[in-house]
Amino acid sequence: MIKLGLMAVLMSSCLLACKQEQPSTPAQPDSLHKQQNPSTSCQNQAILESFASQRSDVQVLGCGTVKAILADDLKGSRHQKFIVKLDGGKQTVLIAHNIDLAPRLDALQKGDAVRFYGEYEYSDKGGVVHWTHHDPAGRHQGGYIEHQGKRYE
Repeated sequence: MIKLGLMAVLMSSCLLACKQEQPSTPAQPDSLHKQQNPSTSCQNQAILESFASQRSDVQVLGCGTVKAILADDLKGSRHQKFIVKLDGGKQTVLIAHNIDLAPRLDALQKGDAVRFYGEYEYSDKGGVVHWTHHDPAGRHQGGYIEHQGKRYE
């Protein structure tokens, strides 16, 4: 009985000491951190490397500026299409955002900043990022586009 009581006291002391080692300020939510520090959230290097090695089917997190807005593709699954110039370079990618599965970015304009997560497919013109939405069947990793503080997925 004494051993059990001593063990409980030791465990409590250990838990208290471990808890005190934690930082006293609460961690920021990931999305808040990304909005406050976009340079750490933008991982365009994966896109650049995939383009250079002509790789496809690569999950990427990128950001940049809308260079051009194209007409929606209305054949089959409808897609909103626009070209993004990646931050920190000259590379561009086409974003093909399925508007049958995710909300359309109605307020999107040339010159706007966007952040996106999706699947990169190589093309000699810079590549395409698609799967910027959830997968209702749950077979593919979901993606998103962030624009003006709102996430479209």
